[in-house]
Amino acid sequence: MKTRIGLAGCGSHALNRIVPLLQAHAELELVAVWARKAQTQALLHERGIKGVYGDFDEFLAQDIDVVYIASPTGCHFAHAAAVLRAGKHVWVEKPLACTLAETRTLVELADRSKLMLAEAFMFTWHAQAAAIRQALAQDVIGAPRLASFTFCFPHLQADNFRYDPALGGGAWLDHACYLVKALVFYFGGEWTLLGGCLEHDGYAVDVRGAAQLRRVSDGMLAQLAWGFGHGYVNEMQVVGERGRMLVESAFTKPATRACDITLEDSRGAQSRIAVPPENPFARMLDGLTRQLRDSTGWPALRHELIAHAERFFALRAQLHGGSNAKLAPQVTAHER
Repeated sequence: MKTRIGLAGCGSHALNRIVPLLQAHAELELVAVWARKAQTQALLHERGIKGVYGDFDEFLAQDIDVVYIASPTGCHFAHAAAVLRAGKHVWVEKPLACTLAETRTLVELADRSKLMLAEAFMFTWHAQAAAIRQALAQDVIGAPRLASFTFCFPHLQADNFRYDPALGGGAWLDHACYLVKALVFYFGGEWTLLGGCLEHDGYAVDVRGAAQLRRVSDGMLAQLAWGFGHGYVNEMQVVGERGRMLVESAFTKPATRACDITLEDSRGAQSRIAVPPENPFARMLDGLTRQLRDSTGWPALRHELIAHAERFFALRAQLHGGSNAKLAPQVTAHER
């Protein structure tokens, strides 16, 4: 029997990437979509979706097992809380919420109701992620000494919700979250901030930033850089004691192009780890569906959400000149 899923929010990302996958999924049945705009509702009807709703409460009243939330970031908390209070599981586009307090509230609601709550970081499900972790575990480039993560791209249209503070706008929430997630996903440990910044450049939200961190256990360094208003860069580089690893398409990944990993030894000789094309959103939906059917893993997922949020929002506070608390380790519950 298929799991009945609803989609809350249907911008271009959800309409073009998520909806087709949900319609074609072998174990999920898309039964309801909430879309605010009449134009989007019409497009959904054209694609054969009967359960299209403009009213969120009416959408939530449908017979749904799990809701995938793809609304603007600033709406995630209210929508996820309503879904959990309605007794339904919820998968939320990153970031889960705009504050640590909101994250804790959602986790408490999920825990109290014994429901699954997950944050949709699709890059962790891609075969490239497993290949990176395997190469690091096998000491291919030696002990890592420096990792750099860069995710930036040109400015979006001025009316995009990412420039609206009321809708959870800003580069920090939009894509710096990938870098903080990747740092711990691949390297773990406790990190301290050495320096960094959040820049607004005259906008109502932050549009770019950078951070340098040091791992407490061994002095490994990490450099994070992100922002709007740049040439497109989406890569990770790891420098080890015997060579380096270059990962292109490190965070968002094309479904039709290989995501190979380049290795270079200390003499400059290069080799590649082949990573065939695969759809990262499809792999994520497969993984979340498996996790939905194994409730024994839900407590670990909730623990991971809190640990990631504590690190993520502590770092933002430090970049704003707040607390200098250490960024604590995270227990990773993710399984491919």
